[in-house]
Amino acid sequence: MDKITTIKSLILTYYDVCDNWTKYLPSGGSPTQICNYRANIVNTIYIVIYGKMPQENNTFTLLRLLNNDIIKNRLSPDQIINRLKIKNQAHTH
Repeated sequence: MDKITTIKSLILTYYDVCDNWTKYLPSGGSPTQICNYRANIVNTIYIVIYGKMPQENNTFTLLRLLNNDIIKNRLSPDQIINRLKIKNQAHTH
């Protein structure tokens, strides 16, 4: 899977967890587990984009884009990728 496809898949997973969080909640689990799961998805997206673990508030822009539907309309994965100016990197062998 290329970088763009991976990011799109992770964004859609993040949205699905937000919309259908009860199906991701383990039996006897707590909503905190869902928050941790969402945070892990955001961190994974960041790692795929930048190739390193986020530090401190590095994920602020990404979170703002993922949660845009709080103030306006939900952004599609393509819109987020475009706003972050993400490109697939050419492989050199």
